[in-house]
Amino acid sequence: MADNDSFNHVNRITAKLPVGVQTCLFSATLHDQSVRKLAGKICFHPSVVDLVGDTRSLPNTIVPCLVRPPIHLDQSIDAIIHQEPCYRTDAVHLGGLLNEKVCWDSLDKDECSSETVKLIKPIILLDLLEKTQMDQILIFVRTNLDAGLLETFLISKAKQSSKMLANSYSCKVLAGKRSMEERNKNLKAFKDGDVRILIATDVAARGIDIPDLPCVINYTLPDNPTTYIHRVGRVGRNGRKGVAISIIAADGIKEKVWYCQTGNTPPCTDRRLFENGGNCIWYDEPSLLQNIRKKLNTVVFHEVPFPNMTLPVEIKAILKSARLSSSQEVASGSLLTNNQQVRDLVALEKKSQSEYFNLKLCLQSYTNV
Repeated sequence: MADNDSFNHVNRITAKLPVGVQTCLFSATLHDQSVRKLAGKICFHPSVVDLVGDTRSLPNTIVPCLVRPPIHLDQSIDAIIHQEPCYRTDAVHLGGLLNEKVCWDSLDKDECSSETVKLIKPIILLDLLEKTQMDQILIFVRTNLDAGLLETFLISKAKQSSKMLANSYSCKVLAGKRSMEERNKNLKAFKDGDVRILIATDVAARGIDIPDLPCVINYTLPDNPTTYIHRVGRVGRNGRKGVAISIIAADGIKEKVWYCQTGNTPPCTDRRLFENGGNCIWYDEPSLLQNIRKKLNTVVFHEVPFPNMTLPVEIKAILKSARLSSSQEVASGSLLTNNQQVRDLVALEKKSQSEYFNLKLCLQSYTNV
């Protein structure tokens, strides 16, 4: 993780190592300048092995999609957001009280749009879960609270459904507030196919690898493009295509979300803006999307129209292929690609070891003279 705390830990460890010891640095954020600076500090004339490439683009095996519902309280939208089970929002507009009902008359126009975003996203998610028909789906949310609320909603939906459909909403959570034991157990359940859906926050999901994952859903966009690339990079591996779907409000619509002062945990009673000493910010997903588009300027985002949610033909084909592909076909398709990379890494490792020992012998010879 490219942050100062992690760097401090690495520096303290390397300071204890003997001079001249061979050091290798592995990072998921290789193109980050701070990581390159760290590599130059702790490694001696390092060789760079990049298996990802420039993060200004996506592999052509990842197909990004957008669902962008218009936010206005007409009769159709009003009917959608009041379906059962009703989603319990994060209480930003409920006085910080999760069990309260929203009083629309007390909210201004922007607050009404914000609450509508919160209520309509889970309904869109249910539609996507039905249409994708994937055995595994990874859903990224913004906070631990969001993860818990979405988990409760899907469990309620499962209880309402027939036994045949209940498994479609089976889910586990991978979030920082859960114990390590629970996180490991939940991840294993997802990998083993015991549950269909894994709901994750960015911090908790760092470093996990789920082979042949076909679909990622961004329930909320991350606040920087690099995190978006890491999220959607969970699919499209080993030469197999995958779909990354983001649910984003229309242009001009912001969502008021929790962004707490140090020591506070959502939900809070103080719902003022963070800059005024409170625990909220206005989260501008349309602007975040523009930042992602700017970084990935050659990437085409496929639009999924709302409310009919008809998936583009290319997306249907990918999802169908993912459902029909056998593990043997996937293995044979990826083995040839990976074998060359493995051979290159082995050759590089042999060369590095040989040069290291040759240098050591030279230094010993020089010392003896």
